[in-house]
Amino acid sequence: MTEAAIDSTEDPSEETEDLEPLEPDDRGTFQQVMNLLNIMDSGSAKTDTAGTGPDMRKMLASVIITDKATTEPSVVMNALIRCLQVPEISTQRKVNIYNILQEIIQQEGELEEQGVQRLVTIASKEMRETLEEDGDVKAEVASDTLVALSRNHFSMVMYELQHHLKPLNLTDEFVIITLAKLANGNVFEFMPYMGITLATIFTMLRLANEAKMRQVICGAMETFCEMVQFYLSIWRTACVKLGVIKSLKPMLNLLLPNDDLREQLIRLQSPCCWRSNEAWLE
Repeated sequence: MTEAAIDSTEDPSEETEDLEPLEPDDRGTFQQVMNLLNIMDSGSAKTDTAGTGPDMRKMLASVIITDKATTEPSVVMNALIRCLQVPEISTQRKVNIYNILQEIIQQEGELEEQGVQRLVTIASKEMRETLEEDGDVKAEVASDTLVALSRNHFSMVMYELQHHLKPLNLTDEFVIITLAKLANGNVFEFMPYMGITLATIFTMLRLANEAKMRQVICGAMETFCEMVQFYLSIWRTACVKLGVIKSLKPMLNLLLPNDDLREQLIRLQSPCCWRSNEAWLE
């Protein structure tokens, strides 16, 4: 397996970090979406006339937006992206927008590349700005949006995340959290990046002084190990498993620094792997 190479000298967000608001389309989709979002905001704390549940207007407004996206996905997506860029937008509105975007992404799958790149840049920036009030709430929903995008635009999302994962530089916690989500959601596409991801995170360990960050790293490592175990379990041929393990040698050297532990892992795979363990340990 060839580990994916990431060029850390290039900044995928350099030209798009400060995005200008998109021009409203001729059909007034942006204004229509804004009006529907206003309805959702006004109905956030209300109940319906019977007093039995949340305001139905909020749900209907969301349905109208996602339904319009079935016929004009790029237009609606660009309108929502522009809504995210409106100054002094409330946290609740951002959460509503990201949730709608996730629904559109799930129902449409492949989307216009330019719009996807804008959304990746905005969501990535959002999830790294956790110092402000309600930062974690926005970071969580932005992270989930990136994960939703990764199902059909994995390389674009991964490139953005890897850019913010640099050796000996403590990254933002939601970068690591999102990487773990990506591994859990699509281990097959993530595996080529597994080695470089783990190697880079290990260089951050001594820099993680806060308990919360250590907990995030430990949780991510647990997910990565579970995904490697799952990845190995799908291979029935013993010698194929050995080949996979060999390709993960740099990662295993980090997870299992003791030679005896690495040898024990090989022995557990199968007799075929056990006979070949000396070659693997070279």
